[in-house]
Amino acid sequence: MAKAELQRLAVELVGLQQCIDMAKALEDAERDLAGHRAARDAAEAELRAAAAALEGGDARLDELRSQAEAVKADLARLPYDDQLFADLTLAANIAINLERATKAAAEAKRSIQTLEKAAETAASAAARALEAADAAAAELEAAETALREAERHDLAAALRAGLRPGDACPVCGGAVGELPASKAPGLEAARSAVKGARAGHEAARAAAAKASTDAAVAANKAANARELFDGHAIQVRQAEAELAGVLPAMEDRSLAAIQKALHEQKQARDRRALLQDRLAGLEDELSRAESGLEAARKQLASLTARRDASSQAIETAEQRVDALAGGLAEKLRLVLPEVEVRGSLATLRQRHQDGSQRQARLLTEQGSLQAQIERMEADVERAKSLREELAQRKAAYDVADDLARMLQANRFQAFVQAEALRSLAQDGSRKLLQLSAGRYELEVAAGGQDFLVKDKWNADDLRSVRTLSGGETFLASLALALSLAETLPGLAPGHRLALESIFLDEGFGSLDPEALSLAADALDALRDEDRLVCVVTHLPELAQRLPARVVVQKSETGSTLSVA
Repeated sequence: MAKAELQRLAVELVGLQQCIDMAKALEDAERDLAGHRAARDAAEAELRAAAAALEGGDARLDELRSQAEAVKADLARLPYDDQLFADLTLAANIAINLERATKAAAEAKRSIQTLEKAAETAASAAARALEAADAAAAELEAAETALREAERHDLAAALRAGLRPGDACPVCGGAVGELPASKAPGLEAARSAVKGARAGHEAARAAAAKASTDAAVAANKAANARELFDGHAIQVRQAEAELAGVLPAMEDRSLAAIQKALHEQKQARDRRALLQDRLAGLEDELSRAESGLEAARKQLASLTARRDASSQAIETAEQRVDALAGGLAEKLRLVLPEVEVRGSLATLRQRHQDGSQRQARLLTEQGSLQAQIERMEADVERAKSLREELAQRKAAYDVADDLARMLQANRFQAFVQAEALRSLAQDGSRKLLQLSAGRYELEVAAGGQDFLVKDKWNADDLRSVRTLSGGETFLASLALALSLAETLPGLAPGHRLALESIFLDEGFGSLDPEALSLAADALDALRDEDRLVCVVTHLPELAQRLPARVVVQKSETGSTLSVA
């Protein structure tokens, strides 16, 4: 009996467990059914919203297309033309030059009239001055004739004073007959008259020469004014011809008309730019709207598929719930005839409460495990920190090791030499840039043993300094020498070394005048820093700029020195 009861209890427990499993499956099926119904309702709501959005998108798309067509029509009606705008821009400049040339020609024409009148006045004055000079010459000649006559009478009077009739004539040796009685004119008055006539003649000649010069200057000015007028007239004709060539269809080619047409073209161009921007914006918005509509159509199809799938899932879930409920009721009647379906659900909730208690115990155990995990994570973080500290110390060791190798005698000397060469190249670049009129700079080659030149006139092309010409090579050498003169004291230990003098032997003959002037200015700057600069040169223009010169002159007997 006890054994049979035990068997019955075992069978009952097994059946009860089966009922519990079926009840759980029923609850899961009911939850699934509720979920499917909620998904169908959500899909239908989204489907209605998508359909409304699609309808609004179609209307917006039609509106955008209408606006784009209107903008295209406005663009087609615009009177703007790129070639006409370019022609009007060129014609405006030509018209401005034409107006200037026209005004200049009118001014030159007025100047010609004034200068020609002045030339005529000067020519008349020169003619009168020449006539006055001729009259003064005639007066001088008459005065000189009167002076000679007076001197002759004065000599005759002197001879007659000591003679008597019958005496020998001191001139011809014959016997003097009767002495004529004559009175000599005033010699001093004749001399004074000659002096006055000569002064008047000189003054008249000077006045005539000045008047002739003034007349020639006035005539030359008038001729220059005519040449200037002819030049402006040629410019006017050329500008008119250019305007006719640029704007052959335009009747009124005045500056005002051209500027008005150009202004209208500028307004049309600006309007076109605005319309083009507007059209681009509409086309972009249209493209986005079309893409959005396409996405909306795809979404609508997807939502429709979701709704249909949810409806199918609901139908399947309802069938499963009905089947599970019928199966559970049949099983309960077999296992526990006195318990209804509702009672089995109460038992299931009790079973669920027992499971919850078991879950609480598991959560307590999980908390203990979590504390252990946190301690382990802290240990991991500390290990990570130690690894980072180890890496930093290793990096510091590597730097110290590299520094120790670099401070070896041969490596340190090479490092210092490379740094000094780079410093010299930087200072030399600034001076070479000035000496080469902004064309060249210096850089140190990758090996650190040679210089490269950067050609700033050729897209900063780097090339060897051996490609420079003779004059350019001299300028580069001079720049390095000047830089060395400045930087050498700073490179010496304790700054005890000073470069107080510099000697340059030739090399200036290959420089053009501008480069020669720049090089001389650089040497003057060195001299201003209390340095002795000695230059050997054959160029007089360079020698003249030196404050003290020792001139060597060669001859057949040997060379001589002189200090200038």
